[in-house]
Amino acid sequence: IREEDETWTRDEMIKRIESEPQNFSPNVVMRPIYQEFIFPNIAYIGGGGELSYWAERRSQFEHFDLDFPVLVRRASAMHLEPFIQKRMSDLNLAIEELSKGRHKIMEEKVREETTIDNDINALSSKVLQEFSKLVEVLNTQSESLGKYAMSEERKLEKTLESFQSKSIRELKKENDVQIGKIDKIFDHLFPGNGLQERHDNFLSYLNRNGQEYLNFLVENLDPLSSDIYLLTES
Repeated sequence: IREEDETWTRDEMIKRIESEPQNFSPNVVMRPIYQEFIFPNIAYIGGGGELSYWAERRSQFEHFDLDFPVLVRRASAMHLEPFIQKRMSDLNLAIEELSKGRHKIMEEKVREETTIDNDINALSSKVLQEFSKLVEVLNTQSESLGKYAMSEERKLEKTLESFQSKSIRELKKENDVQIGKIDKIFDHLFPGNGLQERHDNFLSYLNRNGQEYLNFLVENLDPLSSDIYLLTES
């Protein structure tokens, strides 16, 4: 206990739990057990993060002889504000492309600005083709020489791959304005690399858009759908 600078061994902890259960409260790991013991449910409806730790509790339910509820993934929603839509439009970035992820989109966008990456890929392929011919020639001369050549060929492949990755890094530096826009889009839509709904408070959107916003959500969102709804403002 940090506040009292006190520590217990495992056996001491078990004894205290048995003798003083009122002094202990369940954390997120034990909450499903308490919840289903007090109020049993046929199904539990939750977001992806919630269901992931519920799925890890099956053996605990079996230990306490409790019925494990059916896990149902609820719908999620993501709010694209006007300034985010504007940045996506500037980058010619479609909503459907967001599923590719931040770094994949960055690579694609910087590659659109230059042919150097394609040039490196083409030249790398030619180098490897020629080196493969050399490997074949050396292999006919000596098996040990052929094995050595093959190991060098693998090293060459890694070297060429490093050229490509370093080239992408340099292109990102040269296109820092584009990269910054993509970063801001993803930071807003996926704060902390998680879903927006786990970070932003719904009340801020309700306060800005009024009761009509809530009415729209009720009418158009199916809570039992596993879809991710994308909401835009005009």
